[in-house]
Amino acid sequence: MSVFQESEQQTISNLYRQHHTWLFRWLRGKVESTESAADISHDIFVTLLAREEQLVLTEPRAFLTTLFTTYSFSYCITHLLSLVNNIKPPAVTIL
Repeated sequence: MSVFQESEQQTISNLYRQHHTWLFRWLRGKVESTESAADISHDIFVTLLAREEQLVLTEPRAFLTTLFTTYSFSYCITHLLSLVNNIKPPAVTIL
């Protein structure tokens, strides 16, 4: 593992420790169930771990809410397309 990867994982680890509970609670107010909030929160952090670009955060909560907005928009589009094409929607990725 490169120094960049270790540093990036540490950044995301810190983001998770400091903001996961807040994100989960915020999501619970936005989605229909606790399970959905947990799934979306998990998906957001897994996507961050898969990023190849360096993560530079000045406003972490604003960043996380923006990721949710992107996630929900992508989910809606793929779900609508699946309804139109009568196919199972693919997994949604953020970013």
